[in-house]
Amino acid sequence: TDGRIAIHRDVTVQTKGVVEAESIFTVSKNNGAEIIFEDIDGTQLFKLALVDEKYVVYGDKEQNTNVTANNFVNEKRIYFALDLDNKTAKVIIDGVDAGTYSMNANAKNLARMSYATTDKDTLQITVENTQMYVNYIVNDTFRTHMTGKAPYGWTTNGNVTVEYFQNAYEKNSVKMNGKASAYKKFTPVGDKFVFEAFVLPKKSGKGYVA
Repeated sequence: TDGRIAIHRDVTVQTKGVVEAESIFTVSKNNGAEIIFEDIDGTQLFKLALVDEKYVVYGDKEQNTNVTANNFVNEKRIYFALDLDNKTAKVIIDGVDAGTYSMNANAKNLARMSYATTDKDTLQITVENTQMYVNYIVNDTFRTHMTGKAPYGWTTNGNVTVEYFQNAYEKNSVKMNGKASAYKKFTPVGDKFVFEAFVLPKKSGKGYVA
C-alpha cells in the first residue's frame, strides 16, 4: 500500500535484431501489473500494463490494445517480438494478435526486463515462466499458446491443437489427430543453419518433418 514493487533482470545489451520474450504469470486482480523493457540508462523502451481489466501498451505513446484480461485465476500468456531495427513491438496475448506498436524512439537499446506493480495498486503477481531469445528464424515451444486452439502463426490442416503436455522440457505441445499437418513460412535463409524438432508419434502412426 505504500509504493511500487518490482523485480528486474538485466540482460546482455541488445542494439539490433528481433528480441523475443515469452511470459506466463498470474495476478490477484486485473489492474496494476506491468511488464517493462528498458535501455541501459533506464529509459523505458516498451511497457505492457493491466489497467482496469484491459491490456494497455506504452511505447512512443499510450495505446489501449482493446484486449480484455481473462479472469485472474487463469494464467496470462504474453509473447513479445521487439524489433530493435524498426523500433516496433508485436504483442500476442493468450494466443491472439494484440497488434504491433511503435516503441520509444528515445530508448537506445534493450538492457533490462522488469515485472512491477504501480505505486498505487495493491496486488500479487506470480511469475511462472519467462524466456527471452534473440534472432531466431523460428523458435516455437508453444509455451504461450492457448490449449485447445491451433498454434498461433502456423497454418494447419485437419485436427491440430495446442495441448497441455508437462515434461522435463516444455509445458505445451502441438497435437495432431488423424490426417493433419501444420506449416510455418519464414524469411528464406541461406548458408548454414541449425534445425531441431521433438516429435512423439504413436507406435502405429506415421509422420514426417520436412
